[in-house]
Amino acid sequence: MIGFAGSEYTANSQKLSWTIGEVIINSHTANEVTLNQGFHQSAMVITSIETNIDFTIEVSAFPNPRVNKLTVTHTDAESERLTYTVYSIKGNCKATGVLSSTTTEIDFSSFSVGIYILQITDYKGNVNRLKIVKQ
Repeated sequence: MIGFAGSEYTANSQKLSWTIGEVIINSHTANEVTLNQGFHQSAMVITSIETNIDFTIEVSAFPNPRVNKLTVTHTDAESERLTYTVYSIKGNCKATGVLSSTTTEIDFSSFSVGIYILQITDYKGNVNRLKIVKQ
């Protein structure tokens, strides 16, 4: 499960971090207090979320896992015809640009941990989207 919200609390040299949506793998109970433990993964997972049959250009984004830079490759010989937009899961535009060559790096280092949508648009207006999870 992917976390959509969370926080940290530190007191008396003890640190507690939590995430809503985190998978519970263990529980501890003492003095009427229950602590559910989960796990965090520090990785960027990339999955296709939509297939557009009119989008005939092959696009891939890698490596996985990754935190700071995302490499996007494609098969269009005329690179300037492809644009990209990175959206947060809330729909906020985080970055835009042109895939200026068949291999382009997109900087994710300033992005917070979360889910992003990488949208690639060709010159005809056809769209392909990839889900990017930055952890």
